[in-house]
Amino acid sequence: MAYLTNQNMAHRKPPTSTLKTQPVSNTKRLLVGLTYGVPSQKRIITAGVFIKYFAECRDCLVMMGLSRAKREIILRLVRFYAYYGKVYPKAKQVAEYPHASKRTFWRAIADMEKEGFIERNNRYLNHLQISNAYRLDKLILLLVRYIAEHREHLFAAHAPDIVFKPLDYFLKAMSICRVRLRDPVPITI
Repeated sequence: MAYLTNQNMAHRKPPTSTLKTQPVSNTKRLLVGLTYGVPSQKRIITAGVFIKYFAECRDCLVMMGLSRAKREIILRLVRFYAYYGKVYPKAKQVAEYPHASKRTFWRAIADMEKEGFIERNNRYLNHLQISNAYRLDKLILLLVRYIAEHREHLFAAHAPDIVFKPLDYFLKAMSICRVRLRDPVPITI
């Protein structure tokens, strides 16, 4: 039996409109959102490289001092990057795997974001947040650096020159550089 009421079934407050006080579109924010993701021809770590050098990627995260659960989560994010070039999973999707939970996912993201290896951008659809997009550019360069130190230099064609610099210079540069692997000039100071 249906009852007619004047209220909607979802008693959600309508979003407050700020269009009159702010410009209709922020071109810088739109550009960042549209240019996220690395096309396959510019990806340094591809799916094949990730599978072949999975042990080295894991060893690099061990050397960083991450726990087993955090390593699992970071490796899942790197796998998304290797296959798709874009990383925007939901916490629930990553937490379905063993050794992970939503809380562990958020802790791992917060730790890597504090260290500067991951950058988080909010994604919206119809003014509602749907998920976060994660930029792993600095983390990818760190993994490539570790693989290049312990294996042959298979990244010579795709990796920026900074990867092959001495370690202390590399770490200093990572802390102050802006890294966007999609751009024609991937590293800017």
